[in-house]
Amino acid sequence: MLATNKPEGLDDAILRPGRLDYHIFIPPPDKQSRVEILKKKLAGIQHNLKPEDVEELANSTGGFSGADLENLIRETAMISLRENIENAQVRI
Repeated sequence: MLATNKPEGLDDAILRPGRLDYHIFIPPPDKQSRVEILKKKLAGIQHNLKPEDVEELANSTGGFSGADLENLIRETAMISLRENIENAQVRI
């Protein structure tokens, strides 16, 4: 079994006939799915986003996977802490 969000990075040898039985493409999440992913990832941290901000963020992250969105939130939190370790909430 193999899973990747970067199929273009796979070595051609692994894609030869007989190596993998099925190739299944799962598209990136649509806008509403991105909104739900962002809401779930933001639920565990204090932040300054309003619901319309989450919608705007979902609009601007077309093509992002769930892992990409999670990384975006994590990196934003780290940047917020680097700016001021005393920050009580993530400022986006």
